[in-house]
Amino acid sequence: MNKSFKITILDYGCGNILSLKRGLERVGFNSEITSDHKHILNSNFLVLPGVGAFNYAMNLLKEKNLVEILRKYIQNKEKKILGVCLG
Repeated sequence: MNKSFKITILDYGCGNILSLKRGLERVGFNSEITSDHKHILNSNFLVLPGVGAFNYAMNLLKEKNLVEILRKYIQNKEKKILGVCLG
């Protein structure tokens, strides 16, 4: 895998982020858990964990001021995002 390829798991208080990190490691990928805007924008692949309730997740993203940074992230068509268990 390309050493510059960066997977970020968004930490916003929702979902089982440690299980996601361990799962990625098990299949050979390194990842970081963060809510830092700079790290998110520098990521090649973003994982957005959830708990099966999208409205709950959106409220948390708003509370953590992460909605606008996610919008900036997805504007770059080269970057990918995966929502897990968002209902």
